[in-house]
Amino acid sequence: MSDKAVFTRYLKELFAVALQGDAREESFYPTLAEMLADIAKATGRAHVRVTTLPKPTDAGNPDFRLWNGTDRIIGYVEAKKPTEDRLDVIEESEQLTRYRSTFPNLILTNFLEFRLYRNGERVETVLAARPMVLNRLRTMPPVEKPEELHALLDRFLGFSLPKAFTAESLAVELAKRTRFLRDVVAQQLEQEKDAPGMLAGFFEAFHTYLIGTLTPEDFADLFAQTITYGLFAARTRAGDGFSRRTAYDNIPHTIGVLRHLFRFISLDDLPEQLAWCVDDIAEVVKDGLDARQGAVKEAEVIIDSSVSDFLHWMESREAVPTIRALRDHAERNRRHELEKALKKGRKPVTESVRKRPFSLYRRSVQSVKSGIEEQVDAFKKSDLEALLTDLRELVALVEGRLPEALDDGGEVDMDFGHYERFLGVTCKFEWNLTMGKVYKTILEREREGYYLGHTVQLIPHVTDVIKEWFYEIPGQLQADIALIEIGGTVGDMENELYIEAVRQLRHEVGDENVIFVHLTYVPMPTGVDEQKSKPTQQSVKLLNERGIRPDVIIGRCQERLTEKIKKKVGLFCNIDPKAVISGVDVESVYQIPLVFEEEGLTEILHKRLSIYSPPNLDQWRSLVSRLLAPTGPEIRVAICGVCHTELDEIEGSSLEAASSSSTAR
Repeated sequence: MSDKAVFTRYLKELFAVALQGDAREESFYPTLAEMLADIAKATGRAHVRVTTLPKPTDAGNPDFRLWNGTDRIIGYVEAKKPTEDRLDVIEESEQLTRYRSTFPNLILTNFLEFRLYRNGERVETVLAARPMVLNRLRTMPPVEKPEELHALLDRFLGFSLPKAFTAESLAVELAKRTRFLRDVVAQQLEQEKDAPGMLAGFFEAFHTYLIGTLTPEDFADLFAQTITYGLFAARTRAGDGFSRRTAYDNIPHTIGVLRHLFRFISLDDLPEQLAWCVDDIAEVVKDGLDARQGAVKEAEVIIDSSVSDFLHWMESREAVPTIRALRDHAERNRRHELEKALKKGRKPVTESVRKRPFSLYRRSVQSVKSGIEEQVDAFKKSDLEALLTDLRELVALVEGRLPEALDDGGEVDMDFGHYERFLGVTCKFEWNLTMGKVYKTILEREREGYYLGHTVQLIPHVTDVIKEWFYEIPGQLQADIALIEIGGTVGDMENELYIEAVRQLRHEVGDENVIFVHLTYVPMPTGVDEQKSKPTQQSVKLLNERGIRPDVIIGRCQERLTEKIKKKVGLFCNIDPKAVISGVDVESVYQIPLVFEEEGLTEILHKRLSIYSPPNLDQWRSLVSRLLAPTGPEIRVAICGVCHTELDEIEGSSLEAASSSSTAR
């Protein structure tokens, strides 16, 4: 069968699945797996096996693994649904960044576009068919560039790890995979909370009998390092055909804990995600350490390189407490293995040769000393870099330009800092939607022909892109409720399209699934002991003109809203007076949830969204009391500023963080 025929059948089957209407990403997996297997056979690689793993979490392995069926992994494929046309965004996501840094041979695809990565860098891209033909025209797309796609897949299938590693490259490859294994172990522990498995049993044993302060995160890191060390130790004793399954037989009997652990790793049926990771590390160890027991010269070079590589890797993992013990153990193994090699070597064992293990040991001690000095230098360099970072932040502070910075480096509005502190979540930069992001997406789509030559309009094209974000972010997080904040004032040009987008959103998902909360201002003019509702009435009128009737109105006010003003707002704004909530000025922003609870906002949300989640605010009240009446010693913190006596506007985020941290116990 020709390449074009293979790809035509592939697209035909994709189209058939897409026509079902309810197809998920996993529905397309068998079609892609079959196509990859066909190309493997066509390129003379009939032994290649394609394993599919529908991942239960975003922290899992890629969706496909291609291997030789025994002990060599060829590469991985991460697939996204055919309607996903933002592969550039996905390419830079946390998940793909982790995959690209871990797997040297990787394909990212939406089943129509294929991107090949080598050692984290994209080296080739082929668009096999137009997504808009399949997704928008609902017809089978014609095959484009079959030769280029065949060449990309042939290049992917022909990959193999280098058989000769340098100390640096082996250290890098092992460190990358061990970090990835750590993340997978942490995820597996989380999954075993409800249904404890073998991994949870190991954690419980380590926590109970070895390290009482051990956390799941620490255990995941310890477990991953131990597995890599165990595979390394086993490989130095194994012959040909080394794999995860054979590692247990080569673990030294003197290390009982490690042998017990490898009964689980080698002999049990591991969770599939965990098995993939360990198999990948085993392959690197297998190819990186040629454990042939040959002549003296060969053995000396092999063993010396192996131990050096591993110690460098341990240093790169910053496993400082365990380095000395591992070095001692490695040195004993070095001498033992070299003496065995000498006995089996082809050269006669003369007295001078018998002395070589000890001279090698002396050189090793010198190497260890040098390594420790290098490690100390690395710590000094690390301290220097931390100092420079502090100085840069101080300069930014003095210049008054330090915004709210998220963990992923995104610079956003200070509101995100409040969300993190109130909800205990880690916000991401992609949660912050700006018109720049929206228009960039539209420009890219227009140039790709996504709109089929039609005039790109504010409605529906711009609002559709905004709604995609509204759907996509909660979907990725599998969130029960999405909180969408639209800043500014009703009538501002900047937020008109966002308001239109949420109006359409309510129409699409139903009134019972959306609640509009409108924040307004209820002033009390100086000298007049009366709250005024006119600003609120005008704001709601403008909102009504845009097709939105608020379900809840929160009035910012100096004092709690009176029943009189609530009834007046309810009458003129066409809303239940009980849904008019006081947003009264308070001493601390952390008092606001308590005010809202007293005003009945929780009950309104429960009824409107058909949910029931009564809040337990005891700990929150304790937090507020500590903020308002702090106890303990007073700590004075100096913040430098230029030509400013008040830093609230400049360093509000830093002050909020300091205030929040002062309540921790």
